[in-house]
Amino acid sequence: MIIGAVAILTGCGVEDSTSIAPSESLDAVTLLTQASDSLEETETLRFNIEIDGDTFVDEAGTIRLLAARGDLARPDRVDVEFQVELLGAQTVSIRMITIDDEAWTTNLL
Repeated sequence: MIIGAVAILTGCGVEDSTSIAPSESLDAVTLLTQASDSLEETETLRFNIEIDGDTFVDEAGTIRLLAARGDLARPDRVDVEFQVELLGAQTVSIRMITIDDEAWTTNLL
């Protein structure tokens, strides 16, 4: 989920000789390939994503993702805060930090 969102965002800001004119239209495979290539070259990035529609992060469909923002530093650091809606009612923030092989997250209980 995060990787997919990050891949879309990384197309911004990386200049190369294969950039396309604004009037050109890309198919999904080409767009994702270019975003993936840009992500490979990106050492750090900051992202802020707002979600339209229903995107659930659990199989039961009880945790709906509303937004995510954070920082990524290769090769092993992520700091992200998610805004989620629980059971169609309460909105909460969940923060997750990973450094190397260790991870911390806020406790919802």
